[in-house]
Amino acid sequence: MIAKRNSDAKALYLFIFAVIALFLSTIGPLRGASAQDIPENIQVSESTLEVVNDYLSIEHLTFEDGTQLSGYIISGPSAPPKGYPTEGVSSTQIRESRTITADFPSYSWVFGCSAVSGAMIAGYYDRNGFPDMYTGPTNGGVMPLSDTEWPTWTDVSGLTYPNNPLIASHEGVDELGTKGSIDDY
Repeated sequence: MIAKRNSDAKALYLFIFAVIALFLSTIGPLRGASAQDIPENIQVSESTLEVVNDYLSIEHLTFEDGTQLSGYIISGPSAPPKGYPTEGVSSTQIRESRTITADFPSYSWVFGCSAVSGAMIAGYYDRNGFPDMYTGPTNGGVMPLSDTEWPTWTDVSGLTYPNNPLIASHEGVDELGTKGSIDDY
């Protein structure tokens, strides 16, 4: 029964992917912004810095040829703001009114909710029918259920965070021999 459910899920994902691909192929190239080098011979004629709040500023540049460019500078804290609950509800705490999915990964917060939830979903699929979402050496190449398998790291302000290679890479973790995203950013 589980094999049939996995087969049905794979078929559904393939169908959705095909519909999206077909849709995108009919609308042509997507219009939007793209990054490119600014030629060295074009000078900035006007530059202003708009401070939106403590965590967001926008740099507005106008070049000699009239081209305008805005750069968003995000200076968010590496920890939740004051007043935000620092202790979450344990994901292993059983509540009778909720359904618990067995063997679902539970990782600690680091680099934002989206990164952590994405890693938890990828970890679940790595363990349930879609191997190779995680290919590191830890736990025999199967994504662990918690991030306690890896050592912690401390940022420049002295706060300690977990390492988890599906959330952010770190030199020396899971045999990574080069700088990872934690080291560079």
